[in-house]
Amino acid sequence: MNIFNLSEEYLSLMAEIEEADGVLTEELEERLAVNEQNVHDKLRAYRYVKLMLESNVTLIDNEIERLNTIKKSKINTIERIKETMLNAILIFGEDGKSGNKKLDYYDFKLWTTNRQVLNVEKEEEFNNPDYIRYSIGDKLSTEEYKKVKSLGISLDKVVTSINKVDLLADLKAGVEIEGAEIKIKPSLTIK
Repeated sequence: MNIFNLSEEYLSLMAEIEEADGVLTEELEERLAVNEQNVHDKLRAYRYVKLMLESNVTLIDNEIERLNTIKKSKINTIERIKETMLNAILIFGEDGKSGNKKLDYYDFKLWTTNRQVLNVEKEEEFNNPDYIRYSIGDKLSTEEYKKVKSLGISLDKVVTSINKVDLLADLKAGVEIEGAEIKIKPSLTIK
């Protein structure tokens, strides 16, 4: 019997006692005692199952944390290997037609490509208002930020970040922006 059934039985017993004008017969008293004991046993069993499930959840959380640590270690190792391969191709690679470096093997090829990468000196100090993004949970435009500020709403939870997409686009278009520049960085391609 589950708790619901035991509750139904208890309510039925109470109705029988009420019908008997509150007279508690020996049989009803025994049935109430059995019902009460069954409820106690069931609750103990539920508590045990709850504790076991909580323990399983803790074990799962610990396993997830352990696997995430292993995953992070593997990703870091992959990045170090790629960096080592890039350095090797920059030193030992043959010059390609487009000015890149390349190495050909019978089962794979390595080559470099030059990428334009945004470099912002001292990101925490960068404060060019044209490239600052404001957000309070959702992203706000500069105009929305100014409106929120003008209304006197608390801005304690406003998060600022650099709008790197627009910043990079303007730098590529030739706009001079203090504290930001485009750097050419070689990257590795493996096929």
